Amino acid sequence: MRSLNLFCLAAAVAAGACGTAMAGSVSIDPIAGGIVLNSYDLSGSVFGAGQPNWSAASLASVHNSLHASGVTTQGKVTTLLADTDHGLALLILIDDPTASTAGTSDAQIHMASFGNGANLAYINDISGSVIVTPNSPTSRLAIGDFGWDSATAGDGFGWANLAVGNTMTFHFDRITGSPLGLDDPNTFQFVTWTGNNWQVVGIPSAQASFTDAGEYGFAVTAIPLPAAAPLAAMPLALLTLRRRGGGVL
Repeated sequence: MRSLNLFCLAAAVAAGACGTAMAGSVSIDPIAGGIVLNSYDLSGSVFGAGQPNWSAASLASVHNSLHASGVTTQGKVTTLLADTDHGLALLILIDDPTASTAGTSDAQIHMASFGNGANLAYINDISGSVIVTPNSPTSRLAIGDFGWDSATAGDGFGWANLAVGNTMTFHFDRITGSPLGLDDPNTFQFVTWTGNNWQVVGIPSAQASFTDAGEYGFAVTAIPLPAAAPLAAMPLALLTLRRRGGGVL
């Protein structure tokens, strides 16, 4: 009976750990020598429609989730990972459409993103200005200019349906002769889920800003869950314990 009780207790602990474990992780390089972003479940509001649509209301819901943790997105290009109704997704938020300030200001930024993986899906930006190539057995390319009113609006893009081993690259450029409409320096930020809240990952200012040439880039790799190995080993450990002497401790 003690053996059964121990097994049930361990199973309950494992279930609890699973319930609070990160649902997905990606590594970001070469920012700060390599950082890891963990996901949070936003499937109740993201994306809520078929590709390539990402509605303004759904986009705003991501910002509101970040704001609830005290994360400011206005004037930033924010990168985060989320569980969605299109699977695990890497989201790029351009400025903050929920923050309205006086006046109007045109803003533009160029993005090119290359995704490697036959399973890759995408959610296009809400203005529809980013072109994405059709799915293929190996890769997809997303390229175009984000344009928005930085006083009242924002934009966004996402690679979805990610699986372990998928890789992506992102390259952002200032557009010559056009206003950036974002913080400068410290234009870029990366946000992770800690298990309790969203948190901005601390990185040097130089690695959050455009180069002197007006460029900024990083690479992304979907990686296994940090807690997957210990949890998977637990049933085997219990079985070994049960076989030793036919009882417990």
